[in-house]
Amino acid sequence: MGLAAALVVIGIILGYPKVSVTETETDAETSATLWMHPSAIVVPGDNPLWFEFSDEEPLVISSPEEASLRSFVPWPHSIHIQNMLIDENRLVMAVNRLGFLVFIPWDNNRLGMYSVSDKNDWSPHSIASFFLFDQKPSALLYRNDFFSNNEDISLPETPVRALIKGNTQPITAEIPAFKDFPSLNGWDIEALDQGKDGAWYFIVVQKSSDIYGKFYYKAESLDEQPSPISMGDYWLALEPESVRNAPLLLRETSEKAIGSRSENHSYLIEKLSLNSEYETHYSSHSGEGDIVSLFVFSDDNTALAVFSDGSGAAGKKNADDSIETFLYALPELPADFFYTGIALADDTIMASWEEQRSYGVGAAGFVLVKYPF
Repeated sequence: MGLAAALVVIGIILGYPKVSVTETETDAETSATLWMHPSAIVVPGDNPLWFEFSDEEPLVISSPEEASLRSFVPWPHSIHIQNMLIDENRLVMAVNRLGFLVFIPWDNNRLGMYSVSDKNDWSPHSIASFFLFDQKPSALLYRNDFFSNNEDISLPETPVRALIKGNTQPITAEIPAFKDFPSLNGWDIEALDQGKDGAWYFIVVQKSSDIYGKFYYKAESLDEQPSPISMGDYWLALEPESVRNAPLLLRETSEKAIGSRSENHSYLIEKLSLNSEYETHYSSHSGEGDIVSLFVFSDDNTALAVFSDGSGAAGKKNADDSIETFLYALPELPADFFYTGIALADDTIMASWEEQRSYGVGAAGFVLVKYPF
């Protein structure tokens, strides 16, 4: 059964929230007309709407407990949401091994869902980074050799894939900072991150059959020539800032979530925000235990912070600029399932989830929840 037919049937069975395929023309004034016809229309309701990824597309399920039994695959080779970005009014997910998944506000609290994918191009490679370049959501692909011998898989000829409005497939994008590292000469760019100073930092690996080497670079802009740096300088630049330096709304919401936990840990706060080139990282040290991730979405007036178990906090800025925070939790997940990210688009919370075992990922997908505040 195809995606359209499956979503219609399941939407009717589940009631709200529901998914359907529209056959009507879109309003010429809506942002959705900048895109091709959506593969489905999503109507968030009072109950969570769960999706899991198949080998081809996202499918609606009643809950993660009903997710397909999938073999655990090392995370660079598994199908999962690598990261999310919010560009203008659209939420874009970069799905490892599949492509882009896009949600755009439609009308009457509905969301258009678009799949922008070329599986034959993406599936041999892993996503190293997801970022905005030249105002376009872009994914850096690389060949992961750590968990398997991939000598029979070619390096990505042009490693960056970009999302263009109206295109049903990603396009290749040339990054000037990468021009001296062609894959034909055995170069593979395995990591790209934005440092706390705003500059870009990346790792290039030489994978020729008779040569292996790892090199570190810094570029003030991805349009500029990079400079070689040491491994120490690379990791130092990527150290997160203290949450004490974060915007007030984000800080107080994060501290509310952290304060609700009895364990003493150090926390890595992974922040997603509107029209940001890359996610921002902060840290909070309250103990000597393991480092725990706190996933945060924040804009000028709203913040959401959740841990991998779904517990967390929400915050909002009132008309008098005072900040109010309160505890909040996403729907409970089964054992060995974890949340891996959160975003808010058009009054709908979107959270990615995975079934995890050590470095392996089994089932994976996302959930849509109506924003309750």
